Amino acid sequence: MPAGSVVGREAELVAALAVCRGAAAGRGSVLVVIGEPGIGKTALLTAVGMADQSWRLLRATGVEAESTVAFATVQGLLWPLRDGLDELEAGQARLLKGVLDLGPTIGATTFAIGAATLALLSISSHVQPIVIVVDDAHWADVGSQEVLCFVGRRLDQERIVILAGVREGEPCRLSDERSFSRLQLRGLASEEARSL
Repeated sequence: MPAGSVVGREAELVAALAVCRGAAAGRGSVLVVIGEPGIGKTALLTAVGMADQSWRLLRATGVEAESTVAFATVQGLLWPLRDGLDELEAGQARLLKGVLDLGPTIGATTFAIGAATLALLSISSHVQPIVIVVDDAHWADVGSQEVLCFVGRRLDQERIVILAGVREGEPCRLSDERSFSRLQLRGLASEEARSL
């Protein structure tokens, strides 16, 4: 990503990359990037996701029109991993096939879907570390937010990091979770703004 796209965000980029490198070393975590609309959350998350080709990048964006569709954001994140479903325990595989619309939908708790999601991500991260980027996470459906929080609270031994962009002032379970790290984006200094 061109350096100009993160002008004035060098310190934030370094901080976010450090979280990703920690995950690559087996210390997974969640970083919630918070800021006003248009302040550069998407540019920062994109720069981080593209910074190291040794990481596997999984991306999804919360869409306001899909915010009432159960597990829509999780479906977008897990779709690239669908070939690995057969490595899961049979019940978990069936559950996620339903979420991904690859099989019959099975009624299940958020806990069960979260556990299956964590299992699939964990297996996939054995091949290469996983960086999950969820932009506009405040518009992700509630079920997906709950699954991401469930997974995020269990990453301390995993090679997985979740980076979530959240609009300041919008309700979001990820930004409400006290155990997750936060990175607040402020307005750029006048000189940096002119450069951008």
